[in-house]
Amino acid sequence: MPLDGKDNFEPLAVMNWQVHVYGSAGAQLTDWCACHDVPLHVFDWQSEHEAAGLARNALYLLRPDTYVALADPSGAPDALERYCADHEIRTLSA
Repeated sequence: MPLDGKDNFEPLAVMNWQVHVYGSAGAQLTDWCACHDVPLHVFDWQSEHEAAGLARNALYLLRPDTYVALADPSGAPDALERYCADHEIRTLSA
């Protein structure tokens, strides 16, 4: 959805695990993504995001096939840790 010159579909051209946040990402999530070499894409919150059913400041983990693997309203990286443990994923980096 292109808004204010930024398109949330653009990062999906690269087929890798990635995290999207609509609003603002916390420092812990930013650090976790950097430490685990997982791209983090942060989009300024818009009313259109809410209309599309997205939650403000939530994290969305997208698989390489662009499927939303995890949506966590807390935006905390421990949700990513649990997801990886539950699915026996060793790394999300490219």
